Amino acid sequence: MRSAVFLLLCAIASLPAVQVNIVPLDAVQWSSDSAEPTTAGIARRGQVYLLVDFANEEGRKMYGGLRGAVKEPALGKAYDHIHFLLAAGGSLEQRKDGDPVDYWCKGIPQNSGLVRAFGGGDTYAVIVLIDGSGRVTSVSRLGTLKNEEKAIKSTTKNASPLVEDASLFPLSCKDSLEWLLLADTNRAMKDIRKAGPDAPNFIKLVSDRINRFIEDDTKQLTDMTKKPSERLIAYHRLQGLLQDMPSAPAAKDAQVALKGIKDDKDLKNELAAFGVLMEYMNVMRKTSAKKSTEVQTQWLGGINHKFSGTYAAEVASMIKRCSKIE
Repeated sequence: MRSAVFLLLCAIASLPAVQVNIVPLDAVQWSSDSAEPTTAGIARRGQVYLLVDFANEEGRKMYGGLRGAVKEPALGKAYDHIHFLLAAGGSLEQRKDGDPVDYWCKGIPQNSGLVRAFGGGDTYAVIVLIDGSGRVTSVSRLGTLKNEEKAIKSTTKNASPLVEDASLFPLSCKDSLEWLLLADTNRAMKDIRKAGPDAPNFIKLVSDRINRFIEDDTKQLTDMTKKPSERLIAYHRLQGLLQDMPSAPAAKDAQVALKGIKDDKDLKNELAAFGVLMEYMNVMRKTSAKKSTEVQTQWLGGINHKFSGTYAAEVASMIKRCSKIE
């Protein structure tokens, strides 16, 4: 007899997919001394997500163990990858005058369900790594600092960031470049007004780069030699880029490409699977630690069964290993 969860999987699979990140950021409250990252700021960069349960003392200790690395410029001050600290169930320490600059985007999810969604009910800290192509490469419980540093550096594979050479920008653009480092293109464009005569060139360089991202993802989406999972990543990223820069010269062709996927059966299957994975994330936000293993087993097992071979099933398997439910 099929479970109610499996029936729900089938129903959700028929719904249109929505544009989302693999780690949902829609319910995150960003720290006042941090940034509000955009798709354009994140695109083509390696991504590091540290998910921590701050409501538990063990989770806070794990974060404390990484505090130096979180604030270490060698790990954080680079445009080819971006770091996120998502601390559920607590408050984040605000930067004081004289403190080292924190190069991580810091936010607080609604509850600890996001941590449990990736690591299970007995997990207090999880690291999710995504390489420059936009693909998840690892979901794991927090380990030793040495191992994490090595893994974080691996995210730069295939990276092609918004800012490839900061030396192209004059010193007057320093403040805006700091916001681009934190993937906040909106704040960067706002602060560039202070740069005076250098502002137009900054805006052109950034806008041209975002337009190039749109062109590249349009090509990837319509290239049938690419894997369906690669086209899926381009599909989601492209929608976010168009929201960030709807007037881009490449926007018209991108919109045509997005509409043209209706006959792409493989991509539609990938979108359906990814939609179910995101629904699983929503369910886990409301699931207690006590019931998380049961919910994970049903949902993740259903994704692996119904959508075998998809990118969502690949990520679901990573989560199952991290949660130790296999």
